[in-house]
Amino acid sequence: MVADLSDFANQEIDEQNKTGPSLKLYTAGSGNGGWAYVVEGSESESKKGSYSEDTKRGFIPQLKAVAEGTDYLNNKYSNPKVTIYTPNESIVGLINGENDPDPDYRELYRSAKKNYDENWNRWDIRHLSGGDNPARDLV
Repeated sequence: MVADLSDFANQEIDEQNKTGPSLKLYTAGSGNGGWAYVVEGSESESKKGSYSEDTKRGFIPQLKAVAEGTDYLNNKYSNPKVTIYTPNESIVGLINGENDPDPDYRELYRSAKKNYDENWNRWDIRHLSGGDNPARDLV
């Protein structure tokens, strides 16, 4: 029996479209340059760090948390379904393409936006006003 090449092509497309685990990415940044993210889902992961340049009152560390968290998810998981929670409404607008990035944080923006755009059909970003944010406990 000879295999039809379309069978292999369809199998590869099915693998690419298969949705991985459902995850939540919580992000936080502070005015002193601290940033953190927490991933909740199949394997919990958290990371924190600091941003040493001008923090723009915490906006840049918050964007750094989103960029680092989306990098982590993009590299660690295959096709995850992700909800990103950020306490900064402006970042939601940036990632959704509603706001233009300032040159001061363009590189961080590009990283986060690239990761988000590559996964737009499975990822969502939301403003987290108040409520429980495990990343905030790390900064």
